[in-house]
Amino acid sequence: MPKLAKENYKEFLAGLLTKTRLSIQPKIDDCAIAIRYINGNFNKAITKKGFDVSSKIKQIKNLPDCIPIKRDFQIRGELYPTNQVAGISKRIARKYLNYK
Repeated sequence: MPKLAKENYKEFLAGLLTKTRLSIQPKIDDCAIAIRYINGNFNKAITKKGFDVSSKIKQIKNLPDCIPIKRDFQIRGELYPTNQVAGISKRIARKYLNYK
């Protein structure tokens, strides 16, 4: 895959195959979380360092208890509060996960 330089995206795009599809999203660097579903049901949530944070993650209102996928399924992403600058956002997310 061609290297994407910050300044020269046109060269990057030119180096891709004609029918290449791209999914572009902003870089979010906060608290990495992996959520595991087994047979569609929430099983466990762990941090990048392997700490079980299931009880905290289950308190998030828009996180589904079950999904329509009936097999082992893992979602990885970043936990972050909205409308915050990066440094403050990371501190808020970590504090939420570490609070007893």
